[in-house]
Amino acid sequence: MRPFAAGAQSISGEFYITQVSPNGQMLAGVTTAGLIRIWDTQTGAMLFDLDNASTPLPLSLAWAPDSHRIATAGGDSTIRVWCADITIASQCTQGQLLHEMTGHEDPITAIAWSNDNRLASGGQLELWSVRTWDMTTYEQIGRDQLGLVFQLAWSPTADLLARASDGGTVLVVDGSFPANLDLSQSRFSPYGTEAISIAWSHDGTKIAYGTINGEIHIVDVATRHEIRLLQGHTETVYALSWNPDDVQLASSGNDGTTRIWNTTTSESTIFQTPKTTAATV
Repeated sequence: MRPFAAGAQSISGEFYITQVSPNGQMLAGVTTAGLIRIWDTQTGAMLFDLDNASTPLPLSLAWAPDSHRIATAGGDSTIRVWCADITIASQCTQGQLLHEMTGHEDPITAIAWSNDNRLASGGQLELWSVRTWDMTTYEQIGRDQLGLVFQLAWSPTADLLARASDGGTVLVVDGSFPANLDLSQSRFSPYGTEAISIAWSHDGTKIAYGTINGEIHIVDVATRHEIRLLQGHTETVYALSWNPDDVQLASSGNDGTTRIWNTTTSESTIFQTPKTTAATV
């Protein structure tokens, strides 16, 4: 949620994914034509494009915790990892494809990169719908049958993985997928809630999830009690992102608006966006 610096160049076009790097220095955007472009967040200058012209249209994008790599997935069963290192000591060419990870049997719909350098990936068709990967070796290290997946998110403070979907369910499970995993004890959303998007607060104490009817629910992780309901979007909330202060929350909806919420007062500032944009904010 870091804003562009004053006087920054305008970034135009229609994007269905946008995501700021963990160090706040870069913004990755995926255009409706499938181009993946990286900008400097302070100047607005275009830095480089990913060399993805021959790969399927991505459905999900995730930055490495050190902001030196980007993973993309969607359209097929392969996860692709790209060089995004802009440091002087970089050992790779910006935009270069570094590795392709295979193991899923059907198209992947969501990926998430953890602070301890694991990647979670999920789909909607296969039996082993969620898998985890060691991003040092690019080897698969875990898998489980967690049902169809819209979005995945790692806790920033614990080995917990949140998943939104399978009829709108929000599940929070042990990221090592133990054999005694009890999904009935992992549910964080009431029955009948259609959750699509999900985001952890930076301190790991709260989860926000967005629904198909435009509501945003904020849940206390320790108690699983809802502590705030944010209402204002009139259509599906596709993306959520907490500010580092864990008070402000950005949301992007299919109603053509992006909102910045004060989660203490439930007030929001509204920005108009293209209705075709289902962006990660």
